[in-house]
Amino acid sequence: VLDTRLIVKKAFYAMVDTGVRACTLWDSNLRQYVGMLTITDFIRILQNNYKGHGENMAAFEEQCLCDVKGVTTEEPTDVYHIYPESSLYSAAMMLLQKKIHRLPIIDPVNGNVLSILTQKPMIKFLYTFFPHLDRLAVLQKSIREAGVGTFENIKVATMKTTIIGALNLFVEERISALPIVDIATGKLIHIYSKFDVINLAA
Repeated sequence: VLDTRLIVKKAFYAMVDTGVRACTLWDSNLRQYVGMLTITDFIRILQNNYKGHGENMAAFEEQCLCDVKGVTTEEPTDVYHIYPESSLYSAAMMLLQKKIHRLPIIDPVNGNVLSILTQKPMIKFLYTFFPHLDRLAVLQKSIREAGVGTFENIKVATMKTTIIGALNLFVEERISALPIVDIATGKLIHIYSKFDVINLAA
């Protein structure tokens, strides 16, 4: 949990040190949670405040989380969350319907954040407690047949792509990773993901 008065640079140092991809934001004046700070916010702050190579960004050194672009705390009632007693189904539906990747799990008594739910533990749960998933006919379809993933107009980068260029693609194309391909052959040589961007704060 991060206070909205925290300096941006310190906030992202905290994320790097703890290895987390998202933190809930707490407003001390309102005395309530007002949002989430994610890697996407970090990317938008970089994108909106980038002034050129070698230029310092005051947003990281001087401004608080509540001041910078990309982190909004104007509508605290819109912070989606669930409770420990919520069903996995309701959690999955909220992730899908709200098009979000993370859900804070809130203690219904005191309002404290107990954990943050993502898709990964839900998939692990299914794999662990449904040992015969491989027998389901629908899961025998190929990835292409199932229509899972992107097969056309794939956005890629090369080793010559600038960091700001990659950040712009993340935001404008709403993607979470960029395949890095060899310019000459077009073959995949690496993947640059949103989470890799957090290392810029290190």
